Amino acid sequence: MKLLVIILTITLLAITSCDTTNPKPPEEKPEGYQEDIPWPSLANSPWPMYHGNPMGTGRLNGTIPAFSKIEKTFDNYVATSGAVVGEDSCFYFVAAAIPSGLVCFTPLGEKKWIYELPRAFYNFSISTPLVTKNGDIIFGYPRTDSVYSISSKGELNWRVALNCDYELNIGKDGTIYSYSKEPTAINAISKDGELMWTLQNNYFKTFSAMAISPDGNSLYSPGVLGVALLAVDLNSQSIKWQIDGIITPFATPLVDSQGNVYVVLTKTEETELGLFSYTPEGKLRWKVILNEGEHSVYSPTMDRYGNIYVNFKNLYSIDYEGNILWKKDFQVIPNELLIDEMDNILFVEREFVDDILSLIQINTKGEVVNQIALPNSLNFQYYSPAINYHSILLPLTNTNKLLYIK
Repeated sequence: MKLLVIILTITLLAITSCDTTNPKPPEEKPEGYQEDIPWPSLANSPWPMYHGNPMGTGRLNGTIPAFSKIEKTFDNYVATSGAVVGEDSCFYFVAAAIPSGLVCFTPLGEKKWIYELPRAFYNFSISTPLVTKNGDIIFGYPRTDSVYSISSKGELNWRVALNCDYELNIGKDGTIYSYSKEPTAINAISKDGELMWTLQNNYFKTFSAMAISPDGNSLYSPGVLGVALLAVDLNSQSIKWQIDGIITPFATPLVDSQGNVYVVLTKTEETELGLFSYTPEGKLRWKVILNEGEHSVYSPTMDRYGNIYVNFKNLYSIDYEGNILWKKDFQVIPNELLIDEMDNILFVEREFVDDILSLIQINTKGEVVNQIALPNSLNFQYYSPAINYHSILLPLTNTNKLLYIK
């Protein structure tokens, strides 16, 4: 009898423990949570293009690898673009001295091939390459007034004659968007290398980078001549709206997964510099005025919870609603902040008093997680590090040095 009672008790417990009639509701995501936006035309790699993705969020598709030392220093490449990573974990960047052209490094930091081009003489209008889903590498090269598509084997796919300038972007359908200087325009190039259309506007800031909305239908460009930001309808090839003001040097727009736009600028009717957020329709959501002047303001970066990180004279964390969470006295030199999928932030700092250069990783509280010293002879660089799954390539764009870090 006792045995029967025990069996019945165990059976009842098993049934109740497996009861799925009232499953736990899924955990509610906080307002501003950043959903992953599929981009079928772009390589599925940790860092396939300038600022990480077409929306310009600066988020790494992966995690920052543990790093402890500079494993290799390359002295014979003058990188005048940022570096990117393909699905094969190879690094790609453009060199502009001797040699000049598109350079491919293996994941272990060894030269694989160079697609050679005429010497560009330190031309900083060269675009950072972007890697497409099929492994092609696209970049602009003003020395030859052309946009190139090179295969992962280092062979020419196509070349489009275009007076190109600075950073490219890519639509979900594979359309390449490039600035041109003469005329001042945004140009659309098909994935097969055909010039599809040109939108001329003297207010486009061509020495800059554009961002694309999560639905792929709108493009946002920095402006000049009293215009800070322009929104382009890619379907009708027309200007939807513009924001008057002055955008800071090198600052580029960021678009979140809800379609809101963020940009660092000075409004024409104000003297203060700040971070401004606009709806997809161009309405002001909020602004954070940081009346401390400009030190090295570049593009903001956003974590998966919608918090923004941006550098003025201090490094700031600002939440999705425009509230300052913290500021830290990191002397971030002109480069792009990078944030990984675990919300760790990577950047280069220079302590100007002691002239100490460091690669620093912090968490979302602004606490240092990891750092290593960099050679003091290196001055500053304009681009974020490029990261594959186990190493970091850091281009120093005003020197003839690249650092391979593990």
